Amino acid sequence: DLNVDRRDPGVCVINGSLYVFMGYSQINSALCSNMERFNINESNRWELLSVRDYYDLKLRTNFGMLPVEDGVLIIGGVSSSSQVLNDIIHFSLNDFVLRNSEYGCPFGGSFVEKNMIKCEEDFYLMSYVSFRIMKFDGENKFFIEVNV
Repeated sequence: DLNVDRRDPGVCVINGSLYVFMGYSQINSALCSNMERFNINESNRWELLSVRDYYDLKLRTNFGMLPVEDGVLIIGGVSSSSQVLNDIIHFSLNDFVLRNSEYGCPFGGSFVEKNMIKCEEDFYLMSYVSFRIMKFDGENKFFIEVNV
């Protein structure tokens, strides 16, 4: 079991470990400021991660996630005040620090991880609120809106 109850967190697998990010705690009636990791090959328990430097960043739920070379991008989502967010946060696996990302985002959105789709070498993310789609451009480090 997870150490912290959470609803609508971000979830992804990176380097053989399952990561669970943020979400909403029904027991605490608040957004979660922590992350947890489960090493699929070595561990039989969830490890609570000590995340640093998140205080000036908005906690969130219903966000998109994209694993990148040194961590994960946390895209958009919904804040504790129900504000739809259009920023991108980078979580570094090297030092467990959350930082504002250098990546650009064309629009805000409420996402679920099932909406990240890989097609050949490209990643696409669809907002289930606005039904808008963005494509990740890793070379130029930004997302672009796709017209459909």
